[in-house]
Amino acid sequence: MKKIFWIKTALLGLLLGTIAGNVQAQCISNAGPDRNVCGNACTVLGEDTTQVGLVYQWSGLGGTPTSSINDTTLAQPQMCPNGNAGDVYIFQFVVDDPIAACSDTDTVVVVQPAPFNVSLGFTDSTICLGDTLRPLVNLTPAGTDYHYQWAVSGGSFQFNTTEAEPLLEPNATSTLTLTVNDTVTNCRDFATLTVTVNPLQVLVDPAATVMNPDQRVQFETTVLDGFPPYTYTWTPETFLSCIDCSNPEANPSESVSY
Repeated sequence: MKKIFWIKTALLGLLLGTIAGNVQAQCISNAGPDRNVCGNACTVLGEDTTQVGLVYQWSGLGGTPTSSINDTTLAQPQMCPNGNAGDVYIFQFVVDDPIAACSDTDTVVVVQPAPFNVSLGFTDSTICLGDTLRPLVNLTPAGTDYHYQWAVSGGSFQFNTTEAEPLLEPNATSTLTLTVNDTVTNCRDFATLTVTVNPLQVLVDPAATVMNPDQRVQFETTVLDGFPPYTYTWTPETFLSCIDCSNPEANPSESVSY
């Protein structure tokens, strides 16, 4: 009987020790890492999951109000800065365990950085198929600690998607979105650019011909997918009846490519 009683006592002691150890492990406050919160964004404070029996309390330090926290008694409340750009919030997070009579405290600093703005020198542009354009990017305030990323919808063409002002040659009407990330504050802003591509095509008949020096040939020009009226310019102008018409007549005395 004594042996059995000793075994039960040992098991009970081991169980109580495990429970006590769990209670002790629960009584730890983790307010989460310091961070920046940009613009009108919100953030979740704390990295502790809610546990029954624990009491949570958030408070402000150094004059920081708690009005930006949706509930100061949650383990992971939502915090939305309601001040001005450049404000610094310091919060204290206290976890109490009334049963184990333990308490732990941690702090977190939240900074609301000054915003920056991204705009484009032009937001819409119309070009002809085969033409190129280079967007104009304006940053306020200007700086060098920015990361650029372009994304395209409505077209498929190759360009440097991480360059601030890449050379673009869209093959179809496209909408481009530029995302700029401030690598210091981790804030970001967006701008869009719509490029309308007119797929103008010109056919000239004959495309090539062999003729004697005294012969004449007239070029017949056909314009596809465009919107008249059109203007024409032929180069070089030698041996042509006109250089600003659609169907000039050529009387070359030597081989020439127009």
